[in-house]
Amino acid sequence: MGIDDYARWLSRVTLAVAIIMIGWGLSVVLSQPVTAWFAASATIWMALLAISAFWQLRGSFTAIAALALTTAVVSRLFSILRLNPPASIEGLNPQDLDLLVATGPGVPGFELLGWFLGALVFVQFILRAAISSFRANHTSGFSRPSGDDQIALGDDYEFRRRPPQAISRIRSN
Repeated sequence: MGIDDYARWLSRVTLAVAIIMIGWGLSVVLSQPVTAWFAASATIWMALLAISAFWQLRGSFTAIAALALTTAVVSRLFSILRLNPPASIEGLNPQDLDLLVATGPGVPGFELLGWFLGALVFVQFILRAAISSFRANHTSGFSRPSGDDQIALGDDYEFRRRPPQAISRIRSN
């Protein structure tokens, strides 16, 4: 099994864990008394997590970065969630109002799931970087310059190969 197969399986496992996180988050939003702001925010971020989790199956670095960001946000939202907020702010004193915005103990175990998904995303990034690096160095259209090849620095400061006629003229001199 090659590195491409490992990357493909890792992206599938990452998608599965992201779906578990989304399902758990939706169950909390739908079954626990949370504020409307939290419900809206968490739903938007979980939708972005779902989009980026499916997008990362294509293997782009942008998709992996989007998945890392959405994983961190969703994990943070649920790991500091204050459950059972007051239904109304009427009649609350300033200390009680502070409790509405202060962080709580969060959903038990959600932070651990976030760390696990983040680790999967990090390993996936490393694998994709290794694959990209290997392909860049071993593509059929690219050859490394050897002693017989002459490299010229162009006016636009890009390296380019000299045509064979120029190399034969250099050798004849």
